[in-house]
Amino acid sequence: MKYTFPIILGLYVIVMFVVSSVYHSTIMDPAQLLWAFVHFIVGPIIFVVSLVIVIRRIIRHEISRPILITAILCLILVPVWTFGFWTIGRYCRPVMFSLVIRSNTEIAETVMKQHPEGEKFTIQGFRYPLCKMMDADAYHKDGILFLIVPSAPGPKDTIMYDPNRARDHANDQSLGGAWWFSKYRGQ
Repeated sequence: MKYTFPIILGLYVIVMFVVSSVYHSTIMDPAQLLWAFVHFIVGPIIFVVSLVIVIRRIIRHEISRPILITAILCLILVPVWTFGFWTIGRYCRPVMFSLVIRSNTEIAETVMKQHPEGEKFTIQGFRYPLCKMMDADAYHKDGILFLIVPSAPGPKDTIMYDPNRARDHANDQSLGGAWWFSKYRGQ
């Protein structure tokens, strides 16, 4: 228990950070299933175990200090990640995306020259910081490359490359440089 509990907490935080900020997975992707397992099963279990540990410490004073510190961290971090998952990702995603912005810009400019405007095509080699993204549908119009983010079936989020600022990005999230992320809003 002395080492297991901190390791489980560390793995929980790593999975939540990677899926929210570094890797945009597709539905039924192993990373998505791992995230769901960690978010909905592991998180509540370690929260309850932490609560029991803290209560035992208050009543009997027989819990070691490292386990108590880990339990208190769990009581803080699990709710933060449970309720702040999307917000944390919104702030961390641009920082992480900046690591691969140069290679993605080169790919975007190359495919915009290769394909006629308005034609849908598949883009390959586009990167997230730790991995290549699966092949994704893309098209360009008015000098803007629209990359459809692979995710759940139905309406999709979009990553845009807009080097000339031809579009109003008031409702989009900046990923750095000429890159923008647009969450599908039911329009």
